[in-house]
Amino acid sequence: MKQTNFHTHTSRCHHAFGNDEEFVRTAIQNGFEVLGFSDHACWKYDSDFVAHMRMKLDEFDDYKDSVLYLKDRYKKQIEIRFGLEAEYFPKYMDWLLDFCIENEIDYLIFGNHYYGTDEDHIYLGGAKGKYIKGYFDTCVEGMKTGMYAYLAHPELILRDTGGFITPEIEEGFHRICKISQDYNVPLEFNVLGMQHNMRMGYEEYPHTKFWQIAAQYNVKAILGMDAHRICDLDQKLYNLALEKLSEFDVEIMDDIPLIDYRIHNNNTIGMDNIVDGNIINEKKQRVNERIEQTKAQIENVNFTLGLELNREQKKYCLKYKDYLTQRVLMMKEKKACSLILYFLKGKYKGFGRVKTFLGDLVNIIK
Repeated sequence: MKQTNFHTHTSRCHHAFGNDEEFVRTAIQNGFEVLGFSDHACWKYDSDFVAHMRMKLDEFDDYKDSVLYLKDRYKKQIEIRFGLEAEYFPKYMDWLLDFCIENEIDYLIFGNHYYGTDEDHIYLGGAKGKYIKGYFDTCVEGMKTGMYAYLAHPELILRDTGGFITPEIEEGFHRICKISQDYNVPLEFNVLGMQHNMRMGYEEYPHTKFWQIAAQYNVKAILGMDAHRICDLDQKLYNLALEKLSEFDVEIMDDIPLIDYRIHNNNTIGMDNIVDGNIINEKKQRVNERIEQTKAQIENVNFTLGLELNREQKKYCLKYKDYLTQRVLMMKEKKACSLILYFLKGKYKGFGRVKTFLGDLVNIIK
């Protein structure tokens, strides 16, 4: 089994410490073969809200440049992956998908920290009242999207509770494990949380009861160091966590698949969201708007190409135009695939159903 970690933060999240290269060197010294950076994702908010526990949007380019530089520099010593830890914020998921495509993100891990969006300031660690159900609902809906490599610290709801598990929380743990099994989304055994448990002398997360429940399902588990400091990448901690996790009858993974967000499943448009022969209007409208926005960008590039440009400028514009053209094709292909699947499910009705289907398909492609 390879020693790997895909849960590593940087100082850009404003609550982690150490420079990026120190994390890489420490990982090498402690026997890690793969190190994934997954700092708290930036979001493009509709409001003027400023988050203080994640990187800001204008810090992302530096994060990306740093990780990719280290990936190349240390490629003979360790494999480095480029990821993010992100929540499930329904109103911003289309933006997140586009962001992952544009920046060629290797993977997302699902850290379910806030309900709705952190603009609402509803933190789910130690959630109470109606937000207990909200925590588990959000876990389930996020895992169903297929956008996340795994669910981080699934027992986060026990934070600052002394680890007390109510019948409602136990039922929620079963829901998470059932979805993990059905949608093949691994669950994280969080090593930073294990350190906290050791200091406090009792369990919050990871919690024995949760992993006993997980063992009742066909789930996969993965160790996540959740490194916020250099010392969190200690091989002794990794080995101790592996020993604890091995006590439960769950399959332990040492790797995650890279997620190609360009061919991500159709959940953002969604076969489940198609009715009466059409994609739900709201979803359809958003996709159409993105297509038209991209077409407008292509026209702007065409205008620029008509100006006096040197060879390098022209080369860049042509490359950018090609990229935008491919994005339009990709979005049209996704819509066409949804329509074809809908037709194959027999949802088109009536004598002229084939003609109607072909007409709809032509309208998408043209």
